[in-house]
Amino acid sequence: MSARSVITICFFSFVALVFASGAAGTKGCACPKSGQLVSPPVINYFSANRDNINPSEPVQISWSVFDADTVWIEGPGIPKRSVNNKFGSMGVNPMVTSTYTLSATRSDPTVPIVEQSITIHVKTSQFSPPKGTTSGTGECDGH
Repeated sequence: MSARSVITICFFSFVALVFASGAAGTKGCACPKSGQLVSPPVINYFSANRDNINPSEPVQISWSVFDADTVWIEGPGIPKRSVNNKFGSMGVNPMVTSTYTLSATRSDPTVPIVEQSITIHVKTSQFSPPKGTTSGTGECDGH
């Protein structure tokens, strides 16, 4: 059998398989058939422009989500709320190290919620006594 015959047989087998599976009659519909699973949304990114700051310094949080019906953000200083945007940004000014979570879901209740978190680390001031002094109880050292 020649290579051309093998290719022809494979091609017609593929075409027959497509018609047998019903794919030719969908007319481009992306709707799931009964019993098919709907894929969860995809978080393309969820990031902050800075992740180590001094207390109350501004930080810009940005996100992009694909194929979601509802998107929301939770974290200190922002109540759980829908952001109504599949992409965007918002400013936060954390006073302490804080974690922010982006969540996205589809309207189909069988589709799981996808989440991604980021943590903004806030530097704490460390008290150090001046050089040559002690940080004891304040009592004299035997003098």
